[in-house]
Amino acid sequence: MTSTPMAPAPAPSKLLYSGPAGKVWTDGVELYGLKAQGVKVQGVMPGGPTNQPTPAEMEAVQSAARNAYGPLKPWMVIAASFVVLVALSLLRTPFWLTLLLGLALTAALVALPIARQFRAFSGMFERREEVTILLSETPTQMVSSMVEIGPDTPAQTLGAARQPVAVVVTGLPLAERVKLAGAVTRRLALGQVRAGRK
Repeated sequence: MTSTPMAPAPAPSKLLYSGPAGKVWTDGVELYGLKAQGVKVQGVMPGGPTNQPTPAEMEAVQSAARNAYGPLKPWMVIAASFVVLVALSLLRTPFWLTLLLGLALTAALVALPIARQFRAFSGMFERREEVTILLSETPTQMVSSMVEIGPDTPAQTLGAARQPVAVVVTGLPLAERVKLAGAVTRRLALGQVRAGRK
């Protein structure tokens, strides 16, 4: 009697994060001793159950991009940049120099809000040593269980029955906490943009 070979388990989908603690995919986690596959990553936040971000910190992240130019509105900054470029062309500045300055101004206008928001985002992780990942098959803000993992966590596997679950990751250096959170946040933002286009 011959036995049929078992089909291999499906590999997790898109890799979001890879670092010293392990890996995180869109539908799976292998961090320290924890394994969870087939459950989607629905969110990430700095801190754990006892030191979550305050509403003021969340507002600071949102307003960092909105108020990137200080008291000036974005259209005012764009108009001032346009005036500078027109003045340079009237002064017969070489075209290549005007073009180069225009590209530099455009890059600065785009990069400044992103840089300020990233600084505010990173600040929340600097003040907390944990990162919490929410795993659930469907989008939710509620959890039914919580697991805390770190460098000394014994091996364990999370089954689908425990979802939605909050995985509190400790022991990650600041740069890795920001890298992990940034990767998950970017992926979720892209998913929302794609969903909005449908």
